[in-house]
Amino acid sequence: MYLLMFMIGYVGMVIILHNNDIHRYFIYAFVLCFVLLANFHIDGAAELKDLEFYIHYYVHDYDSYFEIGYVLLTRIVKFFFGHNPYVFISIFALLIFLLVVAAARICSFYLEKDEATYLPMNNLSRSFCLFYFVCFYWGCFFVSMTLRVGLATAMLYSATAFAINKKMFYCYLVAAASVFFHSSCIVFILGVSVLLFVKNVTAKQFYIWFSIIVISRFVLGYAFPLGKLLLNLVMHFEIFSHYFEYILTPKSSEAVSYAPSLQDLLYCLVGFLLIKGNLSSRIYNRSVVVYFMGLTMGMIFQGSSISMRLQWIFLSMMIFPLLLFFLDRNYSVKTKLAVIFSYAVLEEIMAIRQFGWFILV
Repeated sequence: MYLLMFMIGYVGMVIILHNNDIHRYFIYAFVLCFVLLANFHIDGAAELKDLEFYIHYYVHDYDSYFEIGYVLLTRIVKFFFGHNPYVFISIFALLIFLLVVAAARICSFYLEKDEATYLPMNNLSRSFCLFYFVCFYWGCFFVSMTLRVGLATAMLYSATAFAINKKMFYCYLVAAASVFFHSSCIVFILGVSVLLFVKNVTAKQFYIWFSIIVISRFVLGYAFPLGKLLLNLVMHFEIFSHYFEYILTPKSSEAVSYAPSLQDLLYCLVGFLLIKGNLSSRIYNRSVVVYFMGLTMGMIFQGSSISMRLQWIFLSMMIFPLLLFFLDRNYSVKTKLAVIFSYAVLEEIMAIRQFGWFILV
């Protein structure tokens, strides 16, 4: 099913590149593959501990641990559809897709004003493109490992779409709503606020920012893990101590590694490549800033047991600069096809690494 989704997605992107349009049945098939793949994960829930945890709590009506938004949503699903875990996961998969469509619609409103730079395209085609960049790793991750943070992050796609178009009030409004599904989204509100103070970041400034991240993350991080240092600092303030103890203290069964992972290297490589894009486009420039805030969060919270969780909120926002690259008239069709194919393969490798080979079965 995963490989079928890959083929449908890539063929669809090729069609869009040549026709600037795609038939709605193509996207129906693409989304159906995603929903079916999400259901296949249920059979492997024993290996995916988080999914097993969510399904167990859903079936047995235990939800006092979760945020109020997630609790209300699951209770509504149970009221109408009962305790069937397959229906539960299918609805979550569809909700993530619909939230991606909402983000694409927000982007469409602004991209249509800049057709000199970006290809004219209807909202259905933009939604297909944006979902293509989401589904192969992030989408699978959201519906199989982190349902709450997945749904909250999908909400943040709309918040990001507003932010890169200088509609910060609506950005904060949507981001605040996402906190009711996962409390860590409050970090997004803090991070995205940097857009209030920057206008247009130059390539040179991005390279300096990138160098600071790399040096701090891969060189100084061993001797001075900022996450651990931050914990020692804020624990002196009682008002923050409980929250930051949850964020920064490793679980008793976990040993926190300060060494960079393969994912860290890949995310930094993506950041470096994004600097090569069309930074003269205001929307693209601001979308790269949001992604760089994710890399910065990884640097700041290095040594924390949930360093990656805080990064996830931002790093999947790479879908916006990728979408803008795909729509940019300044790049050839061959270049775009090579990039989107390489991206999908990379996401597939990350999915196999995360879930195991059974995802391809």
